[in-house]
Amino acid sequence: LYLQQQKNTEAEAALTEALKTPAAPEITGEARYLLGAALEGLSRTAPAAAAYAEALRLQPAAPWAPDANTRLAWLQIDLKAPARAEAAAEAALRQMPRAE
Repeated sequence: LYLQQQKNTEAEAALTEALKTPAAPEITGEARYLLGAALEGLSRTAPAAAAYAEALRLQPAAPWAPDANTRLAWLQIDLKAPARAEAAAEAALRQMPRAE
């Protein structure tokens, strides 16, 4: 709800607190993905990239994985890491559904 309302500071705090409790990888992965979005909204590029990367490590085939890889690619460009940006963009393209 915080992310939908663009309350990124509140979302970051809630997700950081939630991540302190051990949970299944699919829950932790999605929480990391959402944390990445909150951090990206706060212009915290490096922590956002780390959150997306961890989310993808935990759940590489999640429904949100193409979006996470796309966002990670753009963040890696901002971080001046072109090889990482290219790898994330290629992963996003592989994960995108193909039009029939």
